[in-house]
Amino acid sequence: MTTHSQAISNVLAEYKNTFQWHTELEDILLCLKTKGIIHDDEYHEMVEETRERRKKQTLFLLRVIPTRGDNAFPALLQCLMEKYSDLVQALLTSLESRDRPYAMELRRRFQEVDSSSQPCQRQPGSYSAETVTERPRKDEDARGRAAGNAQGRSVILSTPISVGITSNPRGPPDAYKMSANPRGKALVISNSDFHGSMNDRPGTDIDAVKIRYLFEKLHFSVDVEEDLTRQVSRCGCP
Repeated sequence: MTTHSQAISNVLAEYKNTFQWHTELEDILLCLKTKGIIHDDEYHEMVEETRERRKKQTLFLLRVIPTRGDNAFPALLQCLMEKYSDLVQALLTSLESRDRPYAMELRRRFQEVDSSSQPCQRQPGSYSAETVTERPRKDEDARGRAAGNAQGRSVILSTPISVGITSNPRGPPDAYKMSANPRGKALVISNSDFHGSMNDRPGTDIDAVKIRYLFEKLHFSVDVEEDLTRQVSRCGCP
């Protein structure tokens, strides 16, 4: 069992629905099997199960990762990196609030791997997120190449986000860094229970995950409220 098992367990539980409904669980389990984190018989039991398969696979994943040693959680992140880089960053961001030294250690580890293979140059005065994800939209492809963003994998940048420009009468605009921390507050309302004509709409937390991650990378303090009615949202009533 890893020394960080409780923090890892809490982080994975927070993103249970994301794993269950927005990832290819069998691919992740196969990747973990090839890395020696789960055994052959465990893998076959999970993929051959037909009844409530996704739920069972998710619960299995959440149970074994915190208990299979120090390499299990990093191995999971490696398995997720190629297709689910947003989820990797969300997991690390959540881990920071529970075990910051370990989260920063993992960020450095992945940063070294990415920077050694495909370094990414940041343009002065541009907006830069810590992660540049794969598969950009067609209308963003040209801008991505112009900004020096590597395509086809996740790249973790070492520079902080830069917001705003100042005028320089002697030359081109210079970027400056906002030092306020937090830089603002954001409220994310994530509704998964619907009524009336939308009562059969399945709600998940994937959008809330991405929106929260976006604001956190902009150094906002973020609160997430779930299933608020319109009346409560407007008046703030309990």
